Amino acid sequence: MKDTIVYKSKKQFDPIDSKVTELTITPYLEIPSSGGGVDENGQYIEKDYSGLKEVKFEPFTVKIP
Repeated sequence: MKDTIVYKSKKQFDPIDSKVTELTITPYLEIPSSGGGVDENGQYIEKDYSGLKEVKFEPFTVKIP
């Protein structure tokens, strides 16, 4: 999206047991070492990922009602 890299992900997991009362989620981002993308005209462009810094996220807990 213009000069911004956008990552999207949709994951499905196995159902949790009814006894589960909370989940701890630990997000992570794996930066690619090579590859590219498509510009607004639909043309493939190679991306340079070497300048991207590692991103770390804090885990968070979700309580299940």
